[in-house]
Amino acid sequence: MGTLGEDNTVEQVFPPRRLVTFFIYLNSLPSGAGGHTEFPLLNLKVQPVRGQALLFCNVRQSGEPDERVIHRSSDRFPPASSQLPPLALQTKKI
Repeated sequence: MGTLGEDNTVEQVFPPRRLVTFFIYLNSLPSGAGGHTEFPLLNLKVQPVRGQALLFCNVRQSGEPDERVIHRSSDRFPPASSQLPPLALQTKKI
C-alpha cells in the first residue's frame, strides 16, 4: 500500500506492509467530533466506539494490494474541546 496524503494521493509501498489491519478503539467520541477512521475511496467513515474493533484485509485474493482500504484518521475536534483524542490500538504485523 502506501501513505495517504491530505489530497488523497498515495505514495505506493510494495510489497504491502501487512495483510490485515486490526483496530481496537479504546474510547468513544461523540458524533461530529472527528477522529474517526476514514476510507476515502469507499466513502466510508467509522466512528470510534469504546470496546469495538475494526478488522479489514489490505490485499485482494490475488495477493495484490487493495487500494480501496487505504485509510486515515479524520481531522480531530477543535483544540479547545475538553474531549479526549481518539485512542486506538493497532498491531504492526499480523
